[in-house]
Amino acid sequence: MQASSSNRPTTHYGRGAAIGLAIALLAAMLIAINPVGYIGGHWDDGRYLATAQLWATHGPQLGHDHWALRATVVGPAAIAIKLFGDTRPALMLPGLLLLVALLAVQFAAAWRAFGLAVASIATLALVTTPAILFAATRLTADLTETLFWALALWSYWFAGTATRHQRLWLLATGLATGLAFATRETAVGLCLVLALGWVKGWRSDRLPRRVYGWIALGFAAVALPELISFALASGDAFYRVRVDLAHVKIASTNLDGLTFAGHQVLLNPELMSRWHGAGPIRLHWAIDPWLNLFANPGYGLGFAATALAVLAAFRRAPSAPLRALCGPLVAVIVIQVAVVLYVIATDPKPRMFMPSLLPAALLFALAAQSLGTNRAGRALVAALLASKLILTFIAVDFAPAQPDVAAQAATALALADGPVHVSRWTRSQLALAPASVTDRLTTAPPLADTLALTIERPGDDDDGVHAATDTLLWRSPPGRAPLSVRAMQVLGVPVTATIALSSQRRTPTVNLYRRGAN
Repeated sequence: MQASSSNRPTTHYGRGAAIGLAIALLAAMLIAINPVGYIGGHWDDGRYLATAQLWATHGPQLGHDHWALRATVVGPAAIAIKLFGDTRPALMLPGLLLLVALLAVQFAAAWRAFGLAVASIATLALVTTPAILFAATRLTADLTETLFWALALWSYWFAGTATRHQRLWLLATGLATGLAFATRETAVGLCLVLALGWVKGWRSDRLPRRVYGWIALGFAAVALPELISFALASGDAFYRVRVDLAHVKIASTNLDGLTFAGHQVLLNPELMSRWHGAGPIRLHWAIDPWLNLFANPGYGLGFAATALAVLAAFRRAPSAPLRALCGPLVAVIVIQVAVVLYVIATDPKPRMFMPSLLPAALLFALAAQSLGTNRAGRALVAALLASKLILTFIAVDFAPAQPDVAAQAATALALADGPVHVSRWTRSQLALAPASVTDRLTTAPPLADTLALTIERPGDDDDGVHAATDTLLWRSPPGRAPLSVRAMQVLGVPVTATIALSSQRRTPTVNLYRRGAN
């Protein structure tokens, strides 16, 4: 009995490590099905890459748009380029490391706070979210901001519950909040969450209002150096904030009219109403994003499954943690979404609400813990997790494949000599191509009997280089069918042509033309 007792901690941690490894492997498998990687063109990663390449060559520079001023995104990308070169795998590395860090923080913190079962389910809920998986191989601010939200919220939790190092937890809360705000202005929602905790006196027995000064100190440790650096470089300490608020003056296909000329961005209903948004529900701009939290497949049923589990748990006998935390966690979700929609008034795409998936995942796990006391509850949780996994697999599998267009362009250009005319968007998509390709590209308008190369992406506007009189010299092969379709074909399961060709029709196509007479 003595030996058995001494082995329990080892067995406990060994089991946790095994579960954590299994969740990490699941995430790796889902990403490997269809890794997105660098896209460029109209997408944000092209802007981040251009700045990262500049930083890798010349060191940090003062940027002139909101992408170039996000040092927490550009810096890691520049380091990856410096170490491994301008390659697709190198640009995937920062996002993959962010995903590993996010899952590790969620798993370790939830395990310490609520036990292994809650930690496992809360982390699995994040893994089975397509928006998170898509961001893991791309240059975006989404996972960066979400990771800092996770660090801030969990540090705040442990500041109110831990028996030691309270000041360190509070400093960590402020530091992470400052880094989140330095990443993207939407993190003002995190500041409002902490302000609400101060006003409402959350855990006032452990966190009297006077100790919130440590959070402010941590935030200032990030904000003050940034303000000073911008004041020295541009003469305006709030340079980044002003540039961020001017982002609507840069053309965006997600905005009616492409740009917004109004002087006021914050709390502007006109601007809010002009964003296209994403999701199947289209009733009114003010409520569509809220409804699409439950309907958009990019969330992988994250909010819908949480709502169902919580309702089922409260119909039975909710656990004490669920009763205590349901209100605060819902408040975090509401604040984060509302700030994006109505305060910052930015594009309401699923990726913008990624931080709200953190409290949703924990809420789902706490509800699952309550439901786990009986067979019917366990069956419901299992069904919801299985549904999330299946939907995530379908969303990842049927998403447009992203081939290596740089390699395809090199194949095309080997067929003919001379300069090749491209649009600036196509040039951005070929930013990772070898010099043998990029040295031949020109964005000047093509003349008669010259070469033009296009990259056609479903949903993107015509780049203006290809004309009806052009002669097609080469076209990249069609994309592969989704993994699930190929598996059914191998097994002899009948598959309709519509399903079998769905992925090919949505895969980017590289085309080489010879310009005809004007």
